[in-house]
Amino acid sequence: MKIEKKNEFEEHLRIYNATQTYPVMHINTSFEKIIDAIKDVIDDRDYEMQEVLDEYLNYCYKDKLIIVSDSWKRMRVQLAGTTFDFNVNENLYYDSIDRGFSAHDYLGLYKEKSVRTIGKIIAIITAVSTEDGLVYNAELGEITEERKQQIARAIVDGKNYGYILDNTRYFFIDKFYETDFKKITPRAPMGSRVFDLTQILETDQLPEIEAIADILKTKTWG
Repeated sequence: MKIEKKNEFEEHLRIYNATQTYPVMHINTSFEKIIDAIKDVIDDRDYEMQEVLDEYLNYCYKDKLIIVSDSWKRMRVQLAGTTFDFNVNENLYYDSIDRGFSAHDYLGLYKEKSVRTIGKIIAIITAVSTEDGLVYNAELGEITEERKQQIARAIVDGKNYGYILDNTRYFFIDKFYETDFKKITPRAPMGSRVFDLTQILETDQLPEIEAIADILKTKTWG
């Protein structure tokens, strides 16, 4: 809330609480901070709660309840085991179109207990299979013939692992840079994790992506 609105609301709340046995507590926060707080306390292997959280995040994203102005400092970390080499070689990552996500400018790929590579997102395109073929929609950047060809190669490669990419969101990366941002706690994360790079790197201004990748090699997470 803006400070004036917050002060006005809390004055009304103070008057109301004075008449109540059990006062109402007000926490001035955002939908994204609520999601981040939940991520911090639920186990990575609690699949049921992770699914609920994904659905809630999807709702917040689609209804534009999450502020996107902080995307410049956020890195989403995603599991990429079997498709890791393809993702890096193509500078492309894909996920279900139904999976929600908060806005982020950077994407990190995780395998073998560490974030192994990081890149900056330059385009996001969805591709939905119809009777007339694939229908593309650009959520960020432009739809080009080269990107359509990358999507076609991803569909073919995905079949090697039993993936049917008929309702998919594609994240196009400028270039993936090698890094080694180690996870020091047991078990791989389930789904994705989002990091504030300004907190991890302890700076208000982020350096170039190659420098970010180098600095992350000296950092760890749990």
